[in-house]
Amino acid sequence: MPKKAIAISAMLSVSLLMVISGKWLLAEIYYYQANAYMDSWDSKRHIPNDEWEIARKALVKALAMGPHQAVYYGSLGELLFSKSADGSLNPAMSVDLQTQALGASRHAVRLRPSWPYSWAQLALIKYRSSGMDGEVAQALDRSMTLGTWEPSVQLIAAEIGLASWNRLSPELKAKLIDTMALTVQPQSGQILEMIKNLDMLGIVCDRVKLRDKWEKTCLDRK
Repeated sequence: MPKKAIAISAMLSVSLLMVISGKWLLAEIYYYQANAYMDSWDSKRHIPNDEWEIARKALVKALAMGPHQAVYYGSLGELLFSKSADGSLNPAMSVDLQTQALGASRHAVRLRPSWPYSWAQLALIKYRSSGMDGEVAQALDRSMTLGTWEPSVQLIAAEIGLASWNRLSPELKAKLIDTMALTVQPQSGQILEMIKNLDMLGIVCDRVKLRDKWEKTCLDRK
C-alpha cells in the first residue's frame, strides 16, 4: 500500500476514534447529569416534574449515544419506577411507568448478565410492582450469587427475601441467610431491624455467631 494511502487510513482511524470517544464522553455527561438529579431527590417527597423530565431526557440522550451501556438502562429503570410511585399520577399512568421500568431493567440484565446490581434492581422493581413471583426469585438468586458482599445487594435481598420468606424455596432461604450473615455496618443496622421484626435473629445468628461484627448482637439475644 502506498505511503499516502497508509497515512490517509491512519488519519481516518484516528478521526473515527475521536468521534467514538467524543460520543462516549458526552453520553457519560448526560448519564451523570441524570444521576445527579436522582441522587438529590428524597424518596419521601414529591419529585419535581421539571427535574424528572430533565433527568429522563438526559438518559434518553445517553442511550442514543451508548445503546449498549447496561448502567444507562439501569438508571432509566430506576428513574421510571421512582416516578410511578408519585401519588399524583392516575393508576393507569403509574402502571405504564412500572412496565417501562421493568423493560429497562430487563434490558440492563440482558446487556450485562454478570452485574449483580442489575439483577438486584430487576428483583426490587418487579417485587414492588407486583409482588413475589418466579422472575423475582430468579433475579434475587442471581443478585446474591454474583454480589454476595455488595451492601446494596444485601439490603435489597433482605427487603424482598424477608418479606416473602414463606414463599422462598429452601435453597433460596439458605442463600438469603448466608448473604445477610455477611452484612456489616452501616447496612447491617437496617437489615438487623428487618430480622428482629420477623423474629428471625436466632436463625441468622446460627450462621454468624463466629463473626465479630455480629457477636455482641447475637450474644445479647440470649
